[in-house]
Amino acid sequence: MEKRIRVLFIAAVMALCLAVLIATVVLPRAEPLANEVLTAPPTLVSGGQVNIGFFSELGDWLTTGFAFRHEAIDLSSRVKAGLFASSNTESVILGKNG
Repeated sequence: MEKRIRVLFIAAVMALCLAVLIATVVLPRAEPLANEVLTAPPTLVSGGQVNIGFFSELGDWLTTGFAFRHEAIDLSSRVKAGLFASSNTESVILGKNG
């Protein structure tokens, strides 16, 4: 029984990761919030040569624009405020009554 739960948990996490990856490729990118700067998608060939920094650029592109990023940030903020009574940002103080 314990092994079945572990397998189901791993399968659920893998399915979630795969769904986010597919949504990142298929869905249009969300508009930037406030002063965010979204990076452009990397190219394999740059200036007629193989782009050596492709994977670094790919990491930057995925970090700033993966699917449901804004929702994940919002959920993280709400969990930290609700469970730990702390802010997601150091420069913001969590208060009472709005």
